[in-house]
Amino acid sequence: MRALTAVLAEQRGSLEERSGVGDSATPDAASGPGWDAALEAACAQVGPLAVGLLTAVAEVLDRRRPPAHLMRLCPAPLVERVRAGVARSREFPQGARVRGLRLCPVVGASGVAVEVAAALCGQGRARAAAARFELDATRTWRVTELAVL
Repeated sequence: MRALTAVLAEQRGSLEERSGVGDSATPDAASGPGWDAALEAACAQVGPLAVGLLTAVAEVLDRRRPPAHLMRLCPAPLVERVRAGVARSREFPQGARVRGLRLCPVVGASGVAVEVAAALCGQGRARAAAARFELDATRTWRVTELAVL
């Protein structure tokens, strides 16, 4: 499988050639096997990151892990959001695990992102979780949104 960045660069270049618009072209109009491969690669790269992040969030919410452990995984505002959820998490399922992970690649003017949804299940209860991962300038996937319902 080719690297995601190579496929995206190739497809972005061919899109600009087809549209004749140069930098104002957006990848929204792109389609075909190249983009499909790029989006598939994006999901393959984000899947393990998403499971790791959501597992850590579940462990923070059921108090198996301190909120500070999330600092290396996501930005401070998202850690604070989870920290606020700990106070309300008395009914959070103990021993919750990530189940039913779904990944949806999104291509827009700002680039490629992968939106993630999962269930955090344990002891007969479940909570929904959602996150958004975006590819930053250093070609590293970063979580930019996180919610546990």
